[in-house]
Amino acid sequence: MDKIIKILRTVQNENREALLEHEVYEIFSELGIRTPNFKFVGIQEKVALKLNGSCNEVVVKVVSPEILHKTELGGVVFCENNEADISKAIQDIRKRTTKYDVRGFLVVEKVKYKSNFGRELICSVRNSKDFGTIIGFGVGGIDTEFFGKRMDKAFSVISADNKDLLTDTLKKSSAYYKLAGLDRQKKKLLEDDKLRSLLNGLKELGSYFSYENENNKSDILITECEINPAVITDDGDLVAIDGLMKIDKRQTLSPRRPAEKLDKLFHPKSIAVIGVSEKTMNMGRIILNNIMDKGFDKNKLYVIKPDIDKIDGVTCTSAVSTLPEKVDLLVLAVSAGIAGDVIKESIESNKVESIIVIPGGFAEKEEGKHLEAEIVKMIHESRSSKDKGPVIVGGNCLGVVSLPGNYDTFFIPSNKMDYGMPKPYAFISQSGAFIISKISKTLVSPYYSASIGNQMDLTFSDYLNYFVDAKDINTVAVYIEGFKELDGIRTARAVRALRAKGKNVLIYKGGRSLEGMSAASGHTASIAGDYAVYKAVMEDAGACIVESFCEFEDLLKLFVGFNTSTNMNGKDLAIISNAGFEAVGMADSLNSLKIAKLSKVTRDKMQKTLNDFKLDKIVTVNNPMDVTPSANDTVYMDCFRSMMDDESVGFGVFACIPMTPALKSIEKELGPDSVFNKVEAYAKTSKKPFVVVVDSGELYDPACKLIKTVPVFREADRAMKVLGRYLQ
Repeated sequence: MDKIIKILRTVQNENREALLEHEVYEIFSELGIRTPNFKFVGIQEKVALKLNGSCNEVVVKVVSPEILHKTELGGVVFCENNEADISKAIQDIRKRTTKYDVRGFLVVEKVKYKSNFGRELICSVRNSKDFGTIIGFGVGGIDTEFFGKRMDKAFSVISADNKDLLTDTLKKSSAYYKLAGLDRQKKKLLEDDKLRSLLNGLKELGSYFSYENENNKSDILITECEINPAVITDDGDLVAIDGLMKIDKRQTLSPRRPAEKLDKLFHPKSIAVIGVSEKTMNMGRIILNNIMDKGFDKNKLYVIKPDIDKIDGVTCTSAVSTLPEKVDLLVLAVSAGIAGDVIKESIESNKVESIIVIPGGFAEKEEGKHLEAEIVKMIHESRSSKDKGPVIVGGNCLGVVSLPGNYDTFFIPSNKMDYGMPKPYAFISQSGAFIISKISKTLVSPYYSASIGNQMDLTFSDYLNYFVDAKDINTVAVYIEGFKELDGIRTARAVRALRAKGKNVLIYKGGRSLEGMSAASGHTASIAGDYAVYKAVMEDAGACIVESFCEFEDLLKLFVGFNTSTNMNGKDLAIISNAGFEAVGMADSLNSLKIAKLSKVTRDKMQKTLNDFKLDKIVTVNNPMDVTPSANDTVYMDCFRSMMDDESVGFGVFACIPMTPALKSIEKELGPDSVFNKVEAYAKTSKKPFVVVVDSGELYDPACKLIKTVPVFREADRAMKVLGRYLQ
C-alpha cells in the first residue's frame, strides 16, 4: 500500500478530492486490476508519444481536475498510434480546453471488445459513513444510470464484510445473469474468478482506506472508487477502461460504549427519577408510578427532589451526588436545558451506571444541536475514565420497559395502554410512538422495549448485540430512521450474530423517500441510494426487511408466535374453513406455499368425524377443507386436529366465518365448548404452528381475543401473504 499512499498523499497535498485518471490507473495496476496500456504526458513534457506494444489505435484524453465530462468538451480523441496523429490530437484538445487547468494528456490503448449488452460493467467501492465499505456491481457503459433506474437488479451492492463477494446478492443481478451465460444464448462471457479478482482488488483498496481500518498508515479515506466501464475483451479478459476515485481526510471515530453496562440498564437493582412533581401527575410522576406498578422494589427506588422527604412513598434526595448508593439507572424527565447539568453531575459524582434521557429539544431542533454536542463531548470524555462513565438512552425518547427488570419508564398512563400477552422478543425503535402503536394493535407485548430517540450515546448495534446472548429473547423487532457513524454496518453484524443463534430480526426503516435524489451522473452514489444500500446489507446479514406497517405487524405476530415451533422446511400447509370462497381464495393465494397431501389414515379419521355428525353427504374430505356452515365447534376442531397430526403437514391455517348458527362465536356463547376456546387450548399443546383467520367485524372481537397463543388475522389473503413471506 505504500506506493498507493504516496499517490494519494500527492492528491491530498494539492487539496484535491478527485484523482486524475492516470493516477487511478496507477493504483489499479498496484492492485492487480488490468488497465489498458497508457502513458501520461505532462503539459510541458517532451517525450515520445507513441505507445509501445502492438496496439494500432489509441485514445487521447485531457487530464484536468476541473473537467469531469471530457467527451462533451471535445477532450477525447481517437487516433492512430503514431507520433504525428497523437501530437495533432493533443493540439486539438488544447485549443478546446484553454480556459481549464490542464495538467497533461493521457494516451491510452484502445481496447478491443464488442460493445453489445453485457460486455460493459460498472464495478465500484465506496466508504459509507453508515455502512462502511460497500462493493457495487452492475450493467456499465454510458447508459449505466438509465439501466440502474429502470431495469430490475441492474445494479447491486454488497458489504465488504463478505469473504466471497460473489454471493447470491450479486449473482441475482442482471449483469451477472448475462456474464454467466444464463440467458437464452447460454454463452458465458466471463469466468467468475476474473470478476471476483477485480472486485477483491476494489475491496482491498476500500477496506484499507476506510473509516474502520486502524492499521491504515495514513489519514486518508477513499470515499468512492468506480470503474465504468470495465469491459470484457475479445480474448475473455476484464479490463478497467475508465476510472474515478475520490478521497477525504479520515475522521476519528467516537469511542465505543461500555456494552457491559446495558445489563444495568435492562436489569437495574436500583433506580432514581428526576423531574417528579409532588403536586401534579406530570411526566416524571407518571414514570415513577409506572415503575412501581411493574413491581420494582420501592426500597431501591429514589426521587431526586430537594426539600421533600417522600413522594408516593418513595424516598427523595436533593441531588444525584447525594444518592445513598450508586444507582444502576437514572431516569431524566426534566427539560433539555437542565439535562446537561444533570448528566455532568452524574459523570463527575460517579453515582449512575445508565441514564434514560426522556426530553426532546436536542439535535432534532436547530437550537438544541449545540446542547447535544456538549453532552456528547462530556460522554466521550468520560469513556477514558476507569469507570467509562454511564451509558445513555435518548434523548427525545419514550424510555424503556423491561418486564424482566420489573420497570416501565414510558410516560403513558397505565389505563391508556394495553400491553397484551408478554412474548419473548425485544422491540428497539427510534420512535416510542411506533412501539406503543404496534403493541396496542397486535397485543403482543415484548419482554424489552427501548425507545432510543436521538442516539446521543447508545446506538442500534449496542442494543442488538446485547440480545445476541439473551436466552429469553428469540426475536428482535426494529424501527430505524437513521444510523450514527458506521452503525449501519455494525447493526448488520449484530443481525448476522443474532441469526447465527437462530433468532429473527424484523426491520422497518423510515425515511426512504430521499433515495437517489442527490445525483444524476451515472455514478455509484446515484444508482444505489442510501435505502438500496441499507436494504442490501441488512438482507444479506439475514434481517427480514418490510416496507409497510401492516407487513411489520403481521410478520411480528408470526415471528413471535411461531418461533418456538419445529423446523417447517420441506413441510406443507393444511387449510380448514367453513366458507367455500375462503377455501378457494386461500388456494388461489398460495404463491410459494404448498398444500399438503393428506395420508389415507388422516382422511379416514376426518371421514369418521363427518359420518358421526351426519355431514358426510354434504362435506368432502379435502385439503383445503371446506366443512361448510353446517359444521359445529366439535367437528371443526376434530377435523383440524386430524389434519395437523398428518406427517406431511408442517403448519396450518384455521379459518372461519363466525356468523354461522352452528358455531358458538358471539360473546355470550364463548364457553369451553366454543371453537375459539378449543383452538386456544389446542394451540398451547400443538407441536406445529398455525394461524387463525376470523373474517368478521367488531361483534366477534371478544372471540378473537380468546386466542392468545397463536397469531389471529382478520382476512385470509393477508394471512396467506404473510405466511409466504415468513417461509421465505
